[in-house]
Amino acid sequence: MGKPSVSIWEDIHLSDATTILSFETPQEIKNFIVKKFNIDLIKDGLRGKIILDLYYYTLVFAKENGFNEEQTSAFFSIVKRTHGKTIETPYGNTEEAFRFFQNMLTCHSVKRPPFYVDLFNIQQTKIITDYVLNTYFKHFKLYKYAFTPKVTMNVSITYQGLKPEPEPIPEITAEDCDENRDEIPYDESSINEGSEISVEPKESEDENPAMRELKRIIRTTLDEQINKLKLNMDQKLKSNEDTVMSKMTGVSGRDQPSAKGGRKGGKKK
Repeated sequence: MGKPSVSIWEDIHLSDATTILSFETPQEIKNFIVKKFNIDLIKDGLRGKIILDLYYYTLVFAKENGFNEEQTSAFFSIVKRTHGKTIETPYGNTEEAFRFFQNMLTCHSVKRPPFYVDLFNIQQTKIITDYVLNTYFKHFKLYKYAFTPKVTMNVSITYQGLKPEPEPIPEITAEDCDENRDEIPYDESSINEGSEISVEPKESEDENPAMRELKRIIRTTLDEQINKLKLNMDQKLKSNEDTVMSKMTGVSGRDQPSAKGGRKGGKKK
């Protein structure tokens, strides 16, 4: 995900925005989103349904607040790129994602071309911030869980001085014997009358008791260390999330600073 920048007509073009603002039913908007962004609700499964809802309610919010074509396109790209920032890593990045959203919104709220445009006024900036905080970032963990790859840690132990355990012999069924019966040569003369066939079981070597105790100690110590590591990680993630949520609450509770030269009107003609 690149740096925050002006994103007008990046995902929603002028003709698309005009069409969206003319829709009168929710199903028309959803059909447009599915076709525009190639969402396969069957193949994509849960992720497809979640991204459809995210895009749909973003466009509904733009319509309900009277955004024009430029504002609708820019707001949609802000939400879309913020989501892309969220899922670019499987690790916790709540603070980075929120900072990215703030910078994206600033790019469209300050008159300083060509890197900033005053597309949203102070009031619009505030309602956009409140909306994204109360919808997307309020369910940040759910988006992370649904869209980021899972990290699995596999731990293997190798003991020096021990022979590797032999691979298990595959079980032979009656069907396998019937299939291979013709392939086994049979020589009746090789079996003498009165001869006895004896099979002596192979003696298994008992493992050294000291080695078994060593293995038990290693496993117990390793389990304790892994549990401590998981506990420390959970505590750090909880602390970071509490800090970010307190910052978010402070941001939503105060108005955004006024940008010199910004427009006061709700729509851009």
